[in-house]
Amino acid sequence: MGLRPYQREAIDAVYAKFREGVNRPAIILPTGSGKTVLLAHMAAENDGRTLILAHRRELIDQAEEKVRSIATGRSVGVEMAGRKAGGAEIVIASVQTMSSKKRMNEWVRDAFSLVIVDECHHVLGETYMKVLDHFGCMKKGGTSTLGVTATLARGDGVGLGSVWQDVAYSRSILDMVAGGYLVNPRGLSVPIGLDLSQVDVAHGDYAAGSLGEALTDANFDTAVAQAYITHGEGKPGLVFTPTVATAQAAAQALRAEGVKADAVWGDMDTDARHAAVNGLRDGELDVLCNCQLLTEGTDIPRAEVAIMARPTRSATLFCFDAQTEVLTPSGWVMGRTVSVGDTISTFNPDTDEVAWGEVLGYVERELLPGERMMSIDTPMVDVRVTDTHRMVWMPKKAIKWHIDTAGHVAQATQDWKLPAAGFESFPGIPLADCDLALIGWVQTDGCINKTTGCIQISQQRTEQIEHIEKTLDACGFKWRKSVNQEPTNFGPRRHPIHIFRVSRGQPRGSDKHLTGWGRLSPFMPKDDPDAWGRLAEMTVNQWRVFMDAWHRGDGSKQEGQAWVRRGYHLAISDKRVADWVQAQCMRRGWRANIQQQADLWMVHCREVATRSIGGTSRKGDRPGLKKSPSWPGEQVWCVSVPTGAILTRRNGKGAIIGQTQMAGRVLRPYPGKTGALLIDLVGVTADKKLCTLLDLASGQLPERSTKDALEDGETLTDAVERITKLALGPAKHVDLFGASASVWLQTKKGHWFIPAAGGYVAIYSKGEQHAVALFPPGGDKPRFSSSAVSDLTLAMALGEERAHQADRESGKKFSTTSRDARWRSKRQLTDGQIATCERMHIEIPPGATSGDVSDMISIKFASQRIDRHFARWS
Repeated sequence: MGLRPYQREAIDAVYAKFREGVNRPAIILPTGSGKTVLLAHMAAENDGRTLILAHRRELIDQAEEKVRSIATGRSVGVEMAGRKAGGAEIVIASVQTMSSKKRMNEWVRDAFSLVIVDECHHVLGETYMKVLDHFGCMKKGGTSTLGVTATLARGDGVGLGSVWQDVAYSRSILDMVAGGYLVNPRGLSVPIGLDLSQVDVAHGDYAAGSLGEALTDANFDTAVAQAYITHGEGKPGLVFTPTVATAQAAAQALRAEGVKADAVWGDMDTDARHAAVNGLRDGELDVLCNCQLLTEGTDIPRAEVAIMARPTRSATLFCFDAQTEVLTPSGWVMGRTVSVGDTISTFNPDTDEVAWGEVLGYVERELLPGERMMSIDTPMVDVRVTDTHRMVWMPKKAIKWHIDTAGHVAQATQDWKLPAAGFESFPGIPLADCDLALIGWVQTDGCINKTTGCIQISQQRTEQIEHIEKTLDACGFKWRKSVNQEPTNFGPRRHPIHIFRVSRGQPRGSDKHLTGWGRLSPFMPKDDPDAWGRLAEMTVNQWRVFMDAWHRGDGSKQEGQAWVRRGYHLAISDKRVADWVQAQCMRRGWRANIQQQADLWMVHCREVATRSIGGTSRKGDRPGLKKSPSWPGEQVWCVSVPTGAILTRRNGKGAIIGQTQMAGRVLRPYPGKTGALLIDLVGVTADKKLCTLLDLASGQLPERSTKDALEDGETLTDAVERITKLALGPAKHVDLFGASASVWLQTKKGHWFIPAAGGYVAIYSKGEQHAVALFPPGGDKPRFSSSAVSDLTLAMALGEERAHQADRESGKKFSTTSRDARWRSKRQLTDGQIATCERMHIEIPPGATSGDVSDMISIKFASQRIDRHFARWS
């Protein structure tokens, strides 16, 4: 298995770092870019012995398979549980197994000349650090060590700079598109004479039932079959329809033409649905016609053709309100502060898995006329989204997550479930349950004497006193206890205080078989602030033990109740810690909310991953999803991530909600697949580009926008009338790369540019080739950030990504060129704008907006710099 050019570049970049004296570089490559192939080649090229570390069996099995197929002639062994590598030249090891004292003692410290860590953002876990220390990786100039990952972001915000010294090589998803490693999409519009003028509108979009009737009247099923036969060339395809009946009709029409087709929809029998989906995956079917299926995150990379038979009159309507937060590696942040390329916590509705994922697209806009907000507002749930937002929900008696609009879910008569937590894979930390319990006790009812290093834990309740004593004995610590019965300022003490003390170091004198608590220091937040990052690697079982101890110390006991406790209510004085606890809970299948009470933050959590929401048949004892008041100009936002759902929080209450994701999965790579065809039968591309490049890279297809689709002097009503009757006509190609959200400007010489980080990102074009150049602030020479591409809009998309990156690195918000920025439409100019125009002899035309004048100033400055530099290369 050969290397792709970028994989070769990455390996060579690592070698260069090793030669420079950097012995711990890292590589960042997107998921699906062949990281395992890359590390297998590095192991094969290494003259000495290589150790490959991973924390999950799946990664180890995958690495073993690739290494054996690539490093032929080299002996390969696995060190995991009962398997031992012996004298193998390439060792693939479970970090949990390798970190055990007995296993490490079997390996000499200089056993390997190269150590590779897969998923290296986990490296701060104690298990990894023990192994890296043992093999000399952490020493200056020590064993050559490489980290490979899709993201260097951690779930706890702890920096990885203490381990990985430099990023030797990285490529973004857009780079992969530009390099041809995601398939090249083509767009084709095939109008079918659809009349939408009489179709009912509900919640700002076409009503599914009425739309289905209009499609039937237009003989859309025949059009689907003919479009596939004429343009699909027999390649695996997906058809998107608004109703079950239209999906079935399209499948029947295709079968009548000899095409192996079937229909699937969200509420059909689970086994039958899976059989149909697997049929397309395995090649038994040619086409799958679906209604509300692929919005569930189903991944069919074999598909090469998407036929759009589902009209829409709305913009990207799947949006959250401004109070909704998302979870990032640095903690909870307002969703409106994230940008493309940032990392947030995502949820896969097919598997319930939580993982860090890249923000592939971002939308922020005003609420549209006639668009409604929907909300759930209960003591335990707080969700507010647009009525067409994608909700992940589970109807009563169902066993799989469904995806529907909020407006549709609100009509459910019976109670339903909302996901409130997911399950992330963690490597675990090398501590016993008693160790975790003691850390919980110290964090809640304990302190550490900074002078003596002694731990002190105070407790009054008999049950908890017994638990502390058992915990200390199980840890093997020498401890002593004193009892304080002195009266308080308010009178005699009802319950004496038992004070436990444990020294940090080894005991002196007797009991030398016991130890001090010092071995737990790396995991003790009151001793080492970085301990939060290490504790974040706990498994679900370890978290359960840790939370039990935390509850015993700072939890609301509510003793004497007749009911059985099922959840915890933890009182925490530091909001940052409360936020951390909530985030860790939601990543391990625990639903969790936080609430401020006086000077404390209460974390209400329970080891259940869902919330029950009332249906319309409820009479008020369990509120459901209902219409929510909104106001003119209200701002809403949304993001796109690969999995289809994200972890959110609103007013401290956590929930998992769907996000912008439609039908772009035909763009995923697949063996033998060279391209993707998107056929528009219903005018999705009539007045607006089908999707931006960022959408294509992420596999997202945003729906039609009414915003910015008006012709000069045209009202919204006129526009709807114009587009509702689509004339039957021949197929025509559609530019899929347009509809940028940024305002690209041109210099006097015609070079395209956008401001970025105090400088510019510009496109240098020569013939049909276009390259992206970054002009940093000041007079520094421009730097080209990617190889030339043959499509100008693709170059612009790469330029926008480079501008995002430059603005983030400089601490600036990428908004100066946002087409929808509200400041751009202001008629009142700033004093600074007026003064600058006078100084630079720029004539301000009558009626110019703040955005117009800003563009004029930018063009004046940019022309002087960009045109001068580019003229030298022409």
